[in-house]
Amino acid sequence: MFVVFEGIDGSGKSTLSKMLASYLKKSSEKVLLSKYPSKGPVGSLIKKKFLYQDSTSEVDSFLFLADMFEQDNNVIKPLLKKKFHIVSDRYYPSFICYQRIQGFDTKLLSDFYNRLSKPDIVFFLKCDALTCYERNRKKKRSKYETLSFLRRVEKEYEKLGNYIKDKIIVLDSSKPLKEVFKKVLSEAGKLL
Repeated sequence: MFVVFEGIDGSGKSTLSKMLASYLKKSSEKVLLSKYPSKGPVGSLIKKKFLYQDSTSEVDSFLFLADMFEQDNNVIKPLLKKKFHIVSDRYYPSFICYQRIQGFDTKLLSDFYNRLSKPDIVFFLKCDALTCYERNRKKKRSKYETLSFLRRVEKEYEKLGNYIKDKIIVLDSSKPLKEVFKKVLSEAGKLL
């Protein structure tokens, strides 16, 4: 099973992906918790050099894309073949939303998307930008975490079904965490 959590920063992706991975591990399942940018060489470069400084949208886009392909080819595909469950905090849907805002062509983005492993389910955690922004008020913000940028990303996520053919489950992540996680377990349980 390959499960992806998507949504704007502060929507609960990290929390819920960790909760699901933990739940699966307690059930004696083989699980990899993945996150983008990854811990791989390209993802580490992104986190160290590019999230908090100015760079062109082209540089950012191709670094994020390289990180996804490196992770997909070297980690995700081999582990899926070994019957691991992959739980990912972000994946290609984020890339599409963020790059469309930067002016990249949807057809070009879709061509790249078609070369990657496809998730069995994508949980889109819907929560308004201001609430998400407030949730992250104490952490160091990247250049992608201004309130105005989050609002633009929020609008792109709502169009996501127009660009990808994955099974997308929309969850209201402004609800209590236990309630949202119960819905995650219900949907993910159908895949086990």
